[in-house]
Amino acid sequence: MDSIDDDLLVSSYDYSLSPQSIAQYAIEPRDHAKLLLWRDGVISHHRVCDLPDILDDRFVMIFNDSKVLKARITLCDVRCVYE
Repeated sequence: MDSIDDDLLVSSYDYSLSPQSIAQYAIEPRDHAKLLLWRDGVISHHRVCDLPDILDDRFVMIFNDSKVLKARITLCDVRCVYE
């Protein structure tokens, strides 16, 4: 079996994040949410309201207005035994 590229493993993206760093509420006004921009290997800090100045005609904006359903799916692998 071939080895899986580390970039494809979920565990490659596991990191420690303090509770204080996790947003509990949406910021108001919403367009003041923080935005990180990575361009040419450089990260810069912006806000969502800066997008018109950042984007040009090469970009396509796709909006998602879907909602999150409160649900749980229980899965098991093919070795599961049902009683």
